[in-house]
Amino acid sequence: MIRLLTALLCFNHVWSCTNLIATKGATRINHNIITYSADSQMLYGEVYSRPKGKHPEGTMRKIIEWDTYEELGEIPEVAETYTVVGNMNEHGLAIGETTWGGIDELGGANGIIDYGSLIYITLERSKTAQEAIKTMDFLVQTYGYHSSGETFTISDTEEIWVMDLIGKGANEKGAIWVAIKLPDGSVCGHANQARIQSLDHYADTTVKTSEGLLAWLKEHKYFDGVTLDTFDFSQTFNPITFGGARHCDARAWSFFCRVRPEMESYADYARGHDLTNRMPLYFKVTEEEKNKIDVPFMMDAMRDHYEGTALDYSSDVGAGPFNLPYRWRPMEWEYDGKKYVHERSIAAQQTGWTMVAESRWEDDYAKTGRGILWFGMGDAATSLFVPFYPVVTEIHESCTTKTGSIQEFSFESFYWVSCMITNYAYTNYNSLYPTIKEKLDSRHKSFEQDVLATDNKMKDVADPVAELTKIQLEWSAEAVRSWLEYYCELFPQYFDGVVRKPTADRDPEVQQTGYSEEWKKRIVEDTGDHYKVLERRSVKMEGSEIKTEL
Repeated sequence: MIRLLTALLCFNHVWSCTNLIATKGATRINHNIITYSADSQMLYGEVYSRPKGKHPEGTMRKIIEWDTYEELGEIPEVAETYTVVGNMNEHGLAIGETTWGGIDELGGANGIIDYGSLIYITLERSKTAQEAIKTMDFLVQTYGYHSSGETFTISDTEEIWVMDLIGKGANEKGAIWVAIKLPDGSVCGHANQARIQSLDHYADTTVKTSEGLLAWLKEHKYFDGVTLDTFDFSQTFNPITFGGARHCDARAWSFFCRVRPEMESYADYARGHDLTNRMPLYFKVTEEEKNKIDVPFMMDAMRDHYEGTALDYSSDVGAGPFNLPYRWRPMEWEYDGKKYVHERSIAAQQTGWTMVAESRWEDDYAKTGRGILWFGMGDAATSLFVPFYPVVTEIHESCTTKTGSIQEFSFESFYWVSCMITNYAYTNYNSLYPTIKEKLDSRHKSFEQDVLATDNKMKDVADPVAELTKIQLEWSAEAVRSWLEYYCELFPQYFDGVVRKPTADRDPEVQQTGYSEEWKKRIVEDTGDHYKVLERRSVKMEGSEIKTEL
């Protein structure tokens, strides 16, 4: 009997993290773009960084598990490592992931390389996506794998690959995997559900597998085919369930619907009602669809709450009177002996940070690291994405643990300032969010102009790394300062249930938000005449008694 590996799933990453993918031929700007939200109620938003370095023979590197900070061991360092900022390196290589766990018998650590270490060590040691796949394979086969099932997105300036990987069980060192090169001109997405199905689905592209995969599958009785053509990685190691469709694949589906509305035809699958009609791993876009896909489009896709789809949950009773597209955890709940769920959309309140990684192939960007990492803190729906060049040698302290932690609040922390605006929006969402979104769009347009000007400036700069680091520090400092100022601007306009619009006079224009007709109807249906006004026609005395006539 196949059982889901629930006990071994990391608590911080259950039904967490989303990757959305657009190959360069599918974008208006002809750049590879991937996204990644690191979702966890325990994760503090920060920009990880590691400068390039040269290491003498015999240098060892400690392996610290990303989720628990536990020291797992150490491995030999390589002679040269590359600069890494967030999940992108100086060569424009970017890596994202989503966790899905897998079947019980392949659970349990068999080594010291956890999935987080696998990402960041690979970024330090690889220039291209294919080189990254080789590095990842070397690390898990040589030092063993410490995590459960994962799907990785691996993007460089030319190619994007999706890799499904799982360990061989606690008693056997290493991992097995399958990787698909996404055809140029295609879009893809994954969200905590293994996505690579029968390999004969991918005859139009390149497929790579771990060495000896067919023999290993036969030996362990997972597959009895003559070739790997009909081997279905997803159904074998992460069988689709109601939760896998509704909480996980549905997020990729919602992204697909943004690109191509006809993907709504997979709504019954996304609901978890028809698990036989699985949506594809990727699809190629039309010229019309391509023209709308760029960095802002991918940012907005990360703000998604299933708006306009069959899973839109912004208007049912759970959304409250202000159409809040969030549900507090736990996500599964019971009533009257029956089980129910809340939706799990791409944008989520427990997000630590979100990135949109843009890999640029043109020679004009060679000095700047060929990449831009757009980085946002907290819930992606209200994140201000700040651009980072992946060659900088210093990160502003507002984007690090120097100014706070998940238990230590600070007005100097970009994460906490972002969360202030986010949680304020939750209080009166349908009034506040459109205002915040307008501000975000304006600010991002300004950042795009800053990036364009900086790109042009770097063509004539002798030491671009030093200059970019200086500029980056200025951008980050200005971002946290301006975002705190924006909170201070918002608060006096939206509080106590009214909107105060600034005027030239001393007093603002006051608008009472009230409630929608639909919400009034629900109150009356729920309470009957409890709040009904009884019109009094007259009051008179009759002897010593007061009589009220209605």
